Amino acid sequence: MIRGLAAFILLRTVCKCNLFLLELGGNVNFSCPSSLKEHRFIQWYKQSLGMMIQTVASGVYREINLLNPFNNTRFQVHRKDDETNLIISSVSKEDEAVYFCQSGTEYSQTFIKGFFLTVKDCNLPATVYVKQTPDTTAVQLGDSTTLQCSLLSSQETSTQCPRNRSVHWFRAGSGNSHPSVIYTHRNSTGEDMGRSCVYRLSKTLQDTSDFGTYYCAVVTCGEILFGNGTKLEATELDPLVLVLGGLLFCCLTVNFLLVYKIHRRASDHFKGG
Repeated sequence: MIRGLAAFILLRTVCKCNLFLLELGGNVNFSCPSSLKEHRFIQWYKQSLGMMIQTVASGVYREINLLNPFNNTRFQVHRKDDETNLIISSVSKEDEAVYFCQSGTEYSQTFIKGFFLTVKDCNLPATVYVKQTPDTTAVQLGDSTTLQCSLLSSQETSTQCPRNRSVHWFRAGSGNSHPSVIYTHRNSTGEDMGRSCVYRLSKTLQDTSDFGTYYCAVVTCGEILFGNGTKLEATELDPLVLVLGGLLFCCLTVNFLLVYKIHRRASDHFKGG
């Protein structure tokens, strides 16, 4: 649960969100403080990981309507004098997302509160974790490299790769820059490698901004599992190589001058004869 919350804080900084971890088929009630006097307008939004925002409900005062595709019996929205509630019954994996409420007046709207709903619907062993390889690799601009993210299990039996799961890749640049999503692959199926499932990302370094630490996150079974990160560094030339290269250039230059001088003398000799 702590890992899921940490992942959410990393992925979404729109608002401070509460984490809700539910079993498949459970019910959840999201409560958002909103005064009828100060917040006449109210909206509820849903954002699934890697998807566009959807409007769940919208209204004025106590008249709040659920919008398609949420206008069904599983979704309810109620508003009291000082709060509004979004209730979801019989939750499914499709309900897994960030939900947040927005309220205010005609001239000013504010995000009030957010909720991160995760739904656990399978039985992965507790020993499952994500590991990235290599830890560090040196590359030059224009080169291509392959990042590897493995879903591992310490159990002796083979691990079946989860189906219909999402794999996200993030890059954290130098300094204090925040990680940013660079690639999202939904409905991803890993490559079975015995006791691990392997996901790969090929990356071509086009400019210096491509250097940094790359993280993968596997979203599976109501959890977001983060890798340890792979650091891409610029290749540093060995000082010995630079010295040898300089000596080689000097030798070639001297040889060229010697050949030129000998050829010049030979030409002068033939002319004099």
